[in-house]
Amino acid sequence: MPESQLQDLIQSLRDDGFHPYLTAVGGSGLGVLQSAASAVDVNAPGAGEHNHIPLRKAFQEIDATRLEVWAEKTGDWVFT
Repeated sequence: MPESQLQDLIQSLRDDGFHPYLTAVGGSGLGVLQSAASAVDVNAPGAGEHNHIPLRKAFQEIDATRLEVWAEKTGDWVFT
């Protein structure tokens, strides 16, 4: 679908009172984190003696616009 048609559809939905939730689907397929540190380093008081937070928590809290950069820095990925 051309971008212009997509934007027209989104505007039509908004005009009808809907609030579209925009997301991205696709990419390289299913990604499996092959090797990684078990946590992401942070500089936060009370984060524990290793000053890190678990990958799962970091993933849940990352802004979607920064997800790709975060994933690349997390470790080596294998895609199917």
